Amino acid sequence: MNINFKYIFVVILILILVICVFSFSTLNTETNNIVLNTTIINDASNIIGNEIKLPDRIIYKNNDNKYFEFEKDSTDYNNLINILNVCIVSYTDSGKALTLNEINSLRDKSFLEFDYNTASKNFLLAFDNNTLIRLFKSSGQICSSALQNIDYLKNTLANLSEKKSSSDFNYKIFPLVNSISLETLESDSELDKIQENIYQIKISDYDTYENFKNKYNLNIPSISSDSFENNIVILTISNFRDIDVEVNIGNIRYTYSGNSNTYTPNVLLVSKIVNSNCIYNTDLTIPTSEELAEYHDEQVNNLDKNIFATNFTQFYKEYTSSSSKISKSEAQKIADIGFSEVERIVGKYPESSETYALRDVHPNNLFFRKYYEYDFSDPTTVTAHCFSREDELGNGITIYVDNKLGKIIGGNAFGD
Repeated sequence: MNINFKYIFVVILILILVICVFSFSTLNTETNNIVLNTTIINDASNIIGNEIKLPDRIIYKNNDNKYFEFEKDSTDYNNLINILNVCIVSYTDSGKALTLNEINSLRDKSFLEFDYNTASKNFLLAFDNNTLIRLFKSSGQICSSALQNIDYLKNTLANLSEKKSSSDFNYKIFPLVNSISLETLESDSELDKIQENIYQIKISDYDTYENFKNKYNLNIPSISSDSFENNIVILTISNFRDIDVEVNIGNIRYTYSGNSNTYTPNVLLVSKIVNSNCIYNTDLTIPTSEELAEYHDEQVNNLDKNIFATNFTQFYKEYTSSSSKISKSEAQKIADIGFSEVERIVGKYPESSETYALRDVHPNNLFFRKYYEYDFSDPTTVTAHCFSREDELGNGITIYVDNKLGKIIGGNAFGD
């Protein structure tokens, strides 16, 4: 039988080419259809990368300094979440700390920001160094640096932003000298009384602004009906001489100092890309250090000594000789009492935010040290039930309940 080896070789070559083309096509399809292969669960508890709560919106800043908003539950938002789930593949609580200047440098370039109305602090995905950063008030911390599929994410963002209108990150502050009586402010039901001497309102349309403009003589020629196409106004009336306003994507912060005898208005014209649902007002009028020390030490002295271990020498002696174990539910009851006790010292944090872990910790004097005493952490480790609670800004505390005696052996404060 005659065999045409040349014919067989050509057939084999064609088969190889077909297999290669099919393989490349399959790989290309998988690479360009991450969204199709990753299904988002429409559940309030769903998170990104198993660690990060779903943001209320995603903000994208491109290389041309234009900002784009993707709101929760929209198609584009869901597509981005699906991609982010395969971009963020690791998370750490012990990453490198970043200063505010370092974060601002990253914000000068293209980035994504996960923004929350109240749930937590924001996260910044910086394309300049491909890291994910958890943001605090004046600092940040890298929580993931092993980001994947970033080029695909960038291309998707470029395509999605072509179909959306953009915003600029602009704001302007107008401190006015108009004198307003306290009686007038107290009778104005439209103003929110933020604190004893701070009144505030967010204004989203020109008609409402014009009403306040006439009522309080807000003579600002640069604010017109056109201003409200891309901006809103925050009107603040207080009797403070000094008001510092800090504007971020995720919040607006007012810091007040220096009381005066006159109530005057302060007008902030700010881009709608800024989350004006999160406005924080801080009065710097605080007690003297002597008053703070006296109050602090009084609260420490009144701690329930039945559940707080304050003598570590005695505690270790009992702990090492004990063979008992307490359950998580037993530790929970002790921690609940502990949170109530230390509320007078370190503040109150919402129970709904509580998280739990069983781990080895170093006993410390976080809750029972006096005002002028130094922090102390024992070098010996103890296995403890650890309960953490935090506020909407990400500030919080952890309480350590040892796993044998059920004593609170210290804790950890985190956040700003």
